[in-house]
This record gives sequence, C-alpha cells and structure tokens, in this order.
Amino acid sequence: MICLLVASALTLVPSQAAHAQTTNGSQAASSGLTLGKVKLVQKSESTCSYVCSSGQTAASFSHSVRRGDMLVVTVVSDDLTTLVVSDSFGTAIRLAVSSTSTSCATNTGTCQADIYWGMLTSSGPDTVTVSEGTSDHALRVQTWEFSGVNAVKSAVSCAPACTSTSYPSFSVLIATGLYVSGAGPGFSWYPYAASGVAGSEFRITTRPGSTSFPFSAPVNDAEAGAVLVRSS
Repeated sequence: MICLLVASALTLVPSQAAHAQTTNGSQAASSGLTLGKVKLVQKSESTCSYVCSSGQTAASFSHSVRRGDMLVVTVVSDDLTTLVVSDSFGTAIRLAVSSTSTSCATNTGTCQADIYWGMLTSSGPDTVTVSEGTSDHALRVQTWEFSGVNAVKSAVSCAPACTSTSYPSFSVLIATGLYVSGAGPGFSWYPYAASGVAGSEFRITTRPGSTSFPFSAPVNDAEAGAVLVRSS
C-alpha cells in the first residue's frame, strides 16, 4: 500500500479506510477568533488513514508563521506508538499532555490523544511532521499558531471525562479526542481531515472560570485538554 496525497480540506470520510490516504488542509483564522491580544492566527492539518504505510504525516501552514507565536500540535492516533513531532525550524516541541486507552473502538483496540506545543523562534514557511515509527495505523494531526500566549498553565488527561480545570481571562482552551462529534458550549469545533470520528475544540476566554472540556457527545475513547496562557 502507498500513501496518496490528496489536496483537500476538512473532507469527512471514514477514518479506517481500506487503503492509505493522506489528506491535507490549511486555513487562516476567520473573524471572531481574536480576543484581547490572544488570537488564533492560522491552522493546518493532515491525516494518514489506515493503512498509513509511510508511518508519518505532515501539515504545512498556508502562511508564514511568526517568531514569538506559540505552535500547538494536536494528534489523535489509533495506536500507542511513541510519536516524534518536529517542524521546519527545529522548534523545541514538547508534550503537554497525553491520554491513552486500551479499550478503543479502533482496529488495534488502542488509541491516544496528545497535545504538543513549542514557541516559534523563527519566522517563515513552516511544516510540522509527526512520525509514528513502524506503526501503520491512522494518524490525525492538526497544527495551530496562536499569538498572545506563551505557556501551558495546566493540562488534563481525560478517561473518559475531564476533571474541572480553572483558567484566567484571555487564555486559550483547547482539547482533542477520539469518538467525539462536536464541540461543547462556547467552543468552536474542528474535525480532523478525512475523519468523521475525531476532532478538536477550542475557545478564547474573556473572563476567568473553569471548564471540563465538554465535547457535545462525550463518548470519548481518549481526550486531552490544555489551558494556554500568557506568562509574564
């Protein structure tokens, strides 16, 4: 089997296809995604469906990224393989949180939802590559560029529901999960490309509060959430 590159954005088809398929898409932030000095600048995504013979997938931003912004990578995989995440600039990308399960409705029975992040030290075109080594199972990736935040205040691994997490005003709330179909109240919904069973939700807050990162259909096999803030 080979991995076919399809230039398409946010097309929903079953994630466990009979052949390998990589679907890429990118989009700039639309109006209403800026609050205070916090902004979703742009996002991109790529999915390598089962059988993912290349063992990796890459997502390229449609516009140049900016030094000083935060790079966030959300990943949902049908395997428990240790992932390797890198970008064009060699950004120091670290794992914020990982949620794993051995009772997933996948062809392996396992799955994971992860959130990675790093601060961009260069400006220009950027591509993020996520590798799952020798695994060939479905690998879904979304990449996000945020301005106005530079730290992870807290992160939660949800099995299956998230505990309540507090946040300050003008922070970014982001969660990703498998077997979710829509965002919770106040969140925006972003399904993974070529996947009807996984997605992310995000929100920029204007006031302090707390959240349990509620997807609209909380039947998650795995879910991870994080609070992104500006640290002085």
